Amino acid sequence: NDSDTDLTHLYYNVNFDRWKHAPADMGYFHAWWHRASPSLGKDFVLLPRVHGRGTFIGANFGVHADPAYGDLWWGEGEVKIFLDGDRAHPSIAGTGFEDYLGTAWGMSTFIDRYSGCIISDKKRRRWACYRYLGPDPVHFQKDIRITVQQIGGGPRDQVRKVAAAGAALKPISVDVSGHIHNLLDMAHPPQLADKDFPDGWTNFYRRDDWSATAYFYLDRPTDDLPRPAPLKDRLEGIAGDH
Repeated sequence: NDSDTDLTHLYYNVNFDRWKHAPADMGYFHAWWHRASPSLGKDFVLLPRVHGRGTFIGANFGVHADPAYGDLWWGEGEVKIFLDGDRAHPSIAGTGFEDYLGTAWGMSTFIDRYSGCIISDKKRRRWACYRYLGPDPVHFQKDIRITVQQIGGGPRDQVRKVAAAGAALKPISVDVSGHIHNLLDMAHPPQLADKDFPDGWTNFYRRDDWSATAYFYLDRPTDDLPRPAPLKDRLEGIAGDH
């Protein structure tokens, strides 16, 4: 309790099994919360590298989209899961954040057993969602690291408009009727303001305010992850905003 008010009531409910001996392969439950707005082109780190044997079982996410991007979509980034020695490339990579949650074409409110979006506030540009890996947990034997790309998308002219107004962004690909122009693979890619810049759905690096709690089991009770940030940092920009 980091508030100025004393806690007078606490409700809890614990379910447990009583065993004579703990199994040798018993996992310890861990949860790690993190909030960050990484620099342009950098991934949000859902879970820093954790060493050991264990199972990733899901996460809760919070996104406060930067108003500098207007109504442009923020969730084109992939969830990337680096397993057992992966460095440059992950063993598991998605096709977009909304796809990871089991929806598509944006993020509206929905609630399912293992995934959902409980807050979709387009006016204030805030989303709260979850993805639990009940039937499809991710096992690791040596280590795991998980990130989410900060990538948005929208029609070329709308992207041009917010860029001209000062929004920090970097175009990375353009979809023109199913043909993908991969700007990152070009030696001399066209600039967004150029006349020859392709007219299509433009994906771009952007910066937003992300937070998440990752849930996982590990073969040890400690994980050496950073402690949660102080209350002031956790509430920066949102204190008193209801």
